[in-house]
Amino acid sequence: MVYIGADKAGSTSISALLRDHPEVYVTPAKDTYYFTTEHHRGIRWYERQFSPQPEHRVVVEVCHDYLYDEDAPKRIHEELSSDVKLLACLRDPTDRAVSSWLHRRKHGYKGSFDDAVTAYPDILEHGDYGTHLSRWYDVFEPERILIVLFDDLVADTAGFAARLYDDLALSEHVVSKHALDPRLTAARPRSDLAAALVKRAAVVVRGFGGPKVVGRIKGSPTVQRLLYRPIEREPEATDAVQVDLGRRFGPEVDLASRLTGIDLLERWSRYSPALGPDGQADAGASGVG
Repeated sequence: MVYIGADKAGSTSISALLRDHPEVYVTPAKDTYYFTTEHHRGIRWYERQFSPQPEHRVVVEVCHDYLYDEDAPKRIHEELSSDVKLLACLRDPTDRAVSSWLHRRKHGYKGSFDDAVTAYPDILEHGDYGTHLSRWYDVFEPERILIVLFDDLVADTAGFAARLYDDLALSEHVVSKHALDPRLTAARPRSDLAAALVKRAAVVVRGFGGPKVVGRIKGSPTVQRLLYRPIEREPEATDAVQVDLGRRFGPEVDLASRLTGIDLLERWSRYSPALGPDGQADAGASGVG
């Protein structure tokens, strides 16, 4: 199984929940990027990232950037077969965008949300779920794509895990406390220089084909505590910006609803006003950034 995205939608927590089940093997390297930037390394390199044991019935890679890549669906289909299971977790796209901005701030970015979406267009583009999912549904049968929601993960993590295990036909398993602990909350660097150097080093190590090392460092609570301090009160986008985002994302949420069969417009009701009575985008819809 491959977790394809979204980013800032609980991939670290989902990875921990899957790893906690004794019948599941998850690659030590979260984000190998094989089907995107590391595809030139070849399938044998990718296979070396896995070392499952006989008791592992499900083998998982978690890489939250696959969802957005135009080539990833076809590559996965061709190299892992059409029978592979895909997992996507969707988060309210406005909340996801704000979380992405906070992630940039964690790594030293000082600008406002408005400035960030201009400097980093992917902050908004990664919330265009309808557009991105369309590519996957064009290549894979709908039953191959399992869609879960970040809201459910946060509201009842143990219940979310139980449903996920059931969807994967795994045995019942009581999730450990460690796997239920919150993951990678919003934070700011204790030292901008130190955080920047570590991030740059991670890029270099990954470039030399060492995603397992990067995965261990990123997943270390000690490293996180040394480099970052939690934000007690997360900054938010202004009300006007959130209204604009509702208009921008409304058609995307509607398309994602139709593709997945999940009424996301009901779950994320802020996007319904962006659509007219005929279900089409409001003519006054605008885009931030």
